[in-house]
Amino acid sequence: MHANPVNGIDAERLYAEIDALYARLAAAPRDEFDCNRGMRFAMTMLNYAPEALENVPRASLARFVGRGNPHRIGTVLAGETVLDAGCGAGSDLIIAAHATGPAGRVIGVDICGPLLDCAWTSACIAGVDGWTTLLAADYTDLPLDSGSVDVVMLNGSLNIALDKRRVLAECFRVLKPGGRLYLAEAVINEDIGFRWRDDIRLWAHGVAGALNETELRALVSAAGFTRLQLTERFDCFNGSRIALSMPVAGAINLFARKPMTAS
Repeated sequence: MHANPVNGIDAERLYAEIDALYARLAAAPRDEFDCNRGMRFAMTMLNYAPEALENVPRASLARFVGRGNPHRIGTVLAGETVLDAGCGAGSDLIIAAHATGPAGRVIGVDICGPLLDCAWTSACIAGVDGWTTLLAADYTDLPLDSGSVDVVMLNGSLNIALDKRRVLAECFRVLKPGGRLYLAEAVINEDIGFRWRDDIRLWAHGVAGALNETELRALVSAAGFTRLQLTERFDCFNGSRIALSMPVAGAINLFARKPMTAS
């Protein structure tokens, strides 16, 4: 995720912190972690349907650290192509793969190799590996053709990137005309100030880089998306160490669409 420094954040230091953080999650998901995670969190705080989670191997669910629930933003249809940008251990990806079926295709992109290994193992166990592709890649420079994807999902991965505009521009590029963006992301109530913005650990957790709702909507619109709709709110940090560290408001589900024709 290449970017110029933001508020003094050095990109190389940040991504080293991200690598270390999520490698630790992959290796020891039961260890202490600053954010809420796991299957119970997904069900009780993010409203994941139990029947959907039944299709996801426990190894992936134990490493789930989403912010919202992209599957409640809109449907995924049989035969569609879905990109999960920042797929982690693959929980959202596998749910989407069951929805597309073998006539479709699901693509997971992430920079954390150990989490991708877990995602692939789980995809095989879940029986969706035949139409699943995992890519160790930077989602500010997606290795996908333009106009090749029906749905892009991001669940807590936008705020980790220093260059959010570039991430959204790439999501817009790879979507087909009329394609949908299902964005689940942390937001703040107000500007949290440089004291928080400069914290590498909080950036790696995807919260020091959080925007307020107005800023987030403006960024999505500036990327070219239309028909934005806030569909749900989540108190995803309740009871976590992050809630004690900084004033994050929670998270939102946001729907947006790529226009059928360029403006």
